[in-house]
Amino acid sequence: MTQPTVDQSNTAMDIETAVATITAAAGGNVGSKDVVSSLTTLNVALEGRNAAQVLAFTEQHPLSPEQLAMLMPALEDEHSVNLVCRVLEKLLVPLNYQAVQERFQPLLLAGFDDPNASVRKLVLSAVSKAAQSEDAVLLLVASDVFPALLECLSFADIEVGEITARILVEVAKYHTGFQALFGDTSVSILSQLTGGDDVVKFRVYDLVARVSSTSDEALGLAQRSGLLQLMIEDLESDDILTALNIIELFSKLIETDVGLSFLETAGVLPQLVSVLQEEAVDDVSAVLYRCGVIKFFGRLAVHQPEALKSAQGKYNIFGLLDRQLESPSRELKEAALVAIGNIGSTCTGLRSLDAQNALLASFTDTYRSSAGPTKIIAMQSLSYLLGVSEAPDNEISSITNRIYTGLGGSSSRKGNVIIAVN
Repeated sequence: MTQPTVDQSNTAMDIETAVATITAAAGGNVGSKDVVSSLTTLNVALEGRNAAQVLAFTEQHPLSPEQLAMLMPALEDEHSVNLVCRVLEKLLVPLNYQAVQERFQPLLLAGFDDPNASVRKLVLSAVSKAAQSEDAVLLLVASDVFPALLECLSFADIEVGEITARILVEVAKYHTGFQALFGDTSVSILSQLTGGDDVVKFRVYDLVARVSSTSDEALGLAQRSGLLQLMIEDLESDDILTALNIIELFSKLIETDVGLSFLETAGVLPQLVSVLQEEAVDDVSAVLYRCGVIKFFGRLAVHQPEALKSAQGKYNIFGLLDRQLESPSRELKEAALVAIGNIGSTCTGLRSLDAQNALLASFTDTYRSSAGPTKIIAMQSLSYLLGVSEAPDNEISSITNRIYTGLGGSSSRKGNVIIAVN
């Protein structure tokens, strides 16, 4: 039997009553309980409708976003505000960004000043439509909405901040977008934001790192803005959490050739190498920092194996990892084991390990002598060395066989052991 739609039978009258109530409430003639009940009815009625269906609904039941927006100043409790925001978001589904900005720019700007997270999310939902076309992005960045969007990065609600950053990343995929992001006005706002709360600062840093790694032009603009230099300076911060967060952001940059080129030319790679060249100290912060650097080079091995091979030639990365295996610190030893597994997970990396046999020999010795959690990590790394992610050739097969038999394994049972240690 066909199920009734929300406009049929017993609900059609409820919707008509709800629309009439909202229309009257916009003029200040209805009590709050009636408004909440009507908003709930409309929210349910609009749930799951696409753009065409929302248009059909508003044609049948005359209701505009402007009417809902007029209710906002009179609503005092958060539940009512949340309901209005949900209904408004659904009513805005058919509109493109051009229509949104033309009809609602003053309301968008007012929404960016509202302390309620639901209102901010509603505004961000509307502004996110700009990322659908270059023309819409051009309209956005030329308006007062764009600076307000940038400043929304500092909003206390974590979800609002993350949504804001995602929208800016999408906008920056367009040439007009990343040019605006690194324009003078925007850079002034972003620089000011980095001087406040650490959460906000790293929200800005993450945005800059993600956008700057998309193209050579974006990277050049980011460098000229001075924002990347702020990140480099924070790499030497006395605050260990700040330094580790910067290393984590730089780890994202190495996933692209553009980002890797920047880290090399800006002197970040030599700076990180120097951390591993220093004499180890028995200090928790120093150990954590060194582990972060080791993790960075492990990621480099996964995302840019040829670059790791080049870095090995320049900085003797393998020799520095070998020193960590000899460290009395379990944390450093385990971080090095993970990095070795990452290096050997690609054919390029495994060949490099085989060519520089000292690190591979130290890994084998550590594997044999370790116990407990360290042994488990060593087994996981071994599984990466034996089960290279790329299609192996005869040379790779020969290398993995030597590693396996060197640990006392039988070549006829090699596949079974790989499964066991994974």
